[in-house]
This record gives sequence, C-alpha cells and structure tokens, in this order.
Amino acid sequence: MKINDHNCQRKKRVPIFLLATIMPLSLFGCGGSDDDSGTGYIQLYNLSSNAPGIYLTVDKYNDDDFDENTHSEITFTQVSSRFTYDTDTYDIELAWQNEYNNQSDLEMVYENQLQVTSDTVEFVVIAEDIKAPSVLVYEIPVRDDDEIDDDNDDEVFNIRVLNMHTMSEGVDFYYSEDDETFNEAQLLSQTTYTAMADNQKLNQDDYIFISPQQAVMRYYTPLKISLFLMPLNIF
Repeated sequence: MKINDHNCQRKKRVPIFLLATIMPLSLFGCGGSDDDSGTGYIQLYNLSSNAPGIYLTVDKYNDDDFDENTHSEITFTQVSSRFTYDTDTYDIELAWQNEYNNQSDLEMVYENQLQVTSDTVEFVVIAEDIKAPSVLVYEIPVRDDDEIDDDNDDEVFNIRVLNMHTMSEGVDFYYSEDDETFNEAQLLSQTTYTAMADNQKLNQDDYIFISPQQAVMRYYTPLKISLFLMPLNIF
C-alpha cells in the first residue's frame, strides 16, 4: 500500500461526539457544496479504544486502471480531515500497522464497498474491540451556499450529537448559555447507542453542554473553522 499523504470516579472513557459547523473553510473544503456537484467526502473517526492508529485505504477499479490511496493513520478518539472523492463506489479498507515503521505492512481489520454521493460526507466510525470491530457509516449532507449565507446572516452554527456511549441504552444531552444555571439548560438531543441526532442550529454564543453523567464541557463557538469535531469523554 502506498501512503499519500471532566472529573469523576470511574476511569472508563465513554465518548459522546459533538459535531458543529460554523463557517466555510477552504482548507477542509467542507463548509458548503463544491462547484463540481460530482464530488463527495470520506471522513474517518477512530473510536476503538484498544486499537493502534487506523489507516483508511480507498481503492478504485477502472477498466484499465487501479488506483489505491492510503491516508495517514488516525489514533483513538481522533478524526481525520475530509477526503474529497468523485461520486462513485469504492472499496475501502481499515487497517493498522503490523510492523513498526513499516507502512507497507498493514493488518486489515475491515473491508467493504462505500458509495460516495454528491455533496455528502461518508462519516466512517470504527468502534469497540479492534479484534472484532464495529464499523458504522453515517451520511452527513454538506450545506449548500444558500444555507451557509443564511447561517452567517442569522449568526447561527450547526450541531449534531453522535452517541457512542456503550454503557447506556440512551443519553440525554443538554445545553445552556455560559452564564446560565443548570436549571435553565435545554434538551439538545436524546440518542441511543450509535445514533446520530438530527442537525440543529444554535445562535453563536458561549455554551455549556451537560450529560446525565454530570460531565460538563464549556464550548466557545469558533469563528474561523467550518468543522469542529470534539469527542467528549465522560468518566
């Protein structure tokens, strides 16, 4: 393969994943739809706690050609950037490095076909035991230019919650403004394990996000990024 490129009693990490979009950023190419409607995106999130760095390989077979692209490793709780691909069906592989400093020797743990659709992020999550991983794919639509302009005019950002809390059947997630009390918190989402909540729009402000496990996180809305990905570790 070629390489291209807070505080509690229990110590077990239980991530809830917070995804928010604010403004377009050309570096990621993900704030809005691309001028070429024939492109989409692949993004990898490594949530296998006993996994080493995970490599994503994307293969494309043509009549007379074969294209293989292996992206840099993604370690536990980390998220890759968005990789741009033409709309098509690809073979993808997830693997870890079998031999130190030998990126050509990768131990594959997952392979399947993945369809990349126009103006959509194929959000690939690898979770649970790396010896028998669970791989989930979520389709996240990319905002078009009109929606981006409306969001900027309204000074709002977009947010989704992905529940990867294996210790519970469901998680309630609340938010409040930075200067409000817990009693003033509003329900943001109720999600079961592996479920991703619908997109919501919040006013740009400073927030505190609260889970039933009493993990509290202050979130200061960034104004210079289009994709803000934060694993929230609940102990």
